[in-house]
Amino acid sequence: MTKFVPTPPATPRQFRKFQDVATPPFYDTAFSYFSRRLPFAFSLLEDPVNDVEADLGTLALRTLAMGKEIKIVEAPTALKERGKHRTLAFPMLVMARYYVLPSYARRKNERPTDAGQ
Repeated sequence: MTKFVPTPPATPRQFRKFQDVATPPFYDTAFSYFSRRLPFAFSLLEDPVNDVEADLGTLALRTLAMGKEIKIVEAPTALKERGKHRTLAFPMLVMARYYVLPSYARRKNERPTDAGQ
């Protein structure tokens, strides 16, 4: 019989290499924001750099649609290790609306039914 050893939950400290860059006030990189706010989801990504980079286009469109600016900032260490020296920073409000906790998104989309009223 094999013994089950639970893995400790992911914490933001595990992803420091994605969070070590300074950004303007109220802005953050998608890498830093996602790894700090949703470390459990970030830990499930097979390739965090490519997976989060795939979100940059959508984040850029949403930022511009809100009439906000996109900032170019120094890349965090995890990106520099892959030869990328700059990345984009977005308003945290945009990312808060994009990277939503699954339970919150479900509750937000649920509508009261006639039976429940």
